[in-house]
Amino acid sequence: MITTHKFNQKHLLADSIMDAQLSKLLHSFQIPVKNTSKSAQFIPHLDVFETNTSFKLMFVLPGFKKENLKIEIDKNYLLLHGERQLVASECETKQHLLESFYGKFSRKIQLPEQIETNSLEAELADGILTIQIPKTELKQNKTQVVIK
Repeated sequence: MITTHKFNQKHLLADSIMDAQLSKLLHSFQIPVKNTSKSAQFIPHLDVFETNTSFKLMFVLPGFKKENLKIEIDKNYLLLHGERQLVASECETKQHLLESFYGKFSRKIQLPEQIETNSLEAELADGILTIQIPKTELKQNKTQVVIK
């Protein structure tokens, strides 16, 4: 069964503008992925939100402890590294199925230009690592030249 929807031009224009804005925001983050684990592929899921004053990045990291995570800012890149190991008692038991990730991961994300990296805040709660990055005013590269 095929369903069709009728949209008027006003809705199409609004959807087009929203798509363009979302595309621009996602492209400003340019999210390449790097995984250092040899045994399993693990890439923490990421949600990105923007307010008038900051960006909020939320990584899904179930079972990770804050002492096993490292956040670095290098130029305009945020680097997140982490490791989750099997507890010794879990290693000694007979394992039938392991779908959870154990091992190291690394993720590198290019951040937009208008951020204040010195005021970054991070919190790990309920398996979600939330990183709050305040915005700064975008520096204008325009200069007006006076003609003599």
